[in-house]
Amino acid sequence: MSEICFDLIFELILYVIFVIIVAIIVDTTGMSEDSATFSCILVIVVFLLLGAKASKLGKGVNLDIDGDGEISDKEWADLDGDGKLSVDETDLLTQQNPEEAIEPLVTESHTNDEWWIDDDK
Repeated sequence: MSEICFDLIFELILYVIFVIIVAIIVDTTGMSEDSATFSCILVIVVFLLLGAKASKLGKGVNLDIDGDGEISDKEWADLDGDGKLSVDETDLLTQQNPEEAIEPLVTESHTNDEWWIDDDK
């Protein structure tokens, strides 16, 4: 029961605030009540959309996995964030760097991964 009363009181307060804003707009700009109401609703919708977009902007990817403050080539190439370089990630790394610089990174990444062990050797 108290939840229903709170909801009713909250909606009533919001409605009164909305009516006051519309009355101020009508009085100061000379708009009709309908156009002032439409303008208020439009502004509210725009703010809600911008707020939703702004909340999504804060969600990013942490590329600095080891926490040293710099993003290394290996961290940059690790697209899925698992700490191991897959074949596609290695290809991306080789496109950006010479082969000699990449070999230690690839070897380090694949020594702990069981699927990389060659049984042919």
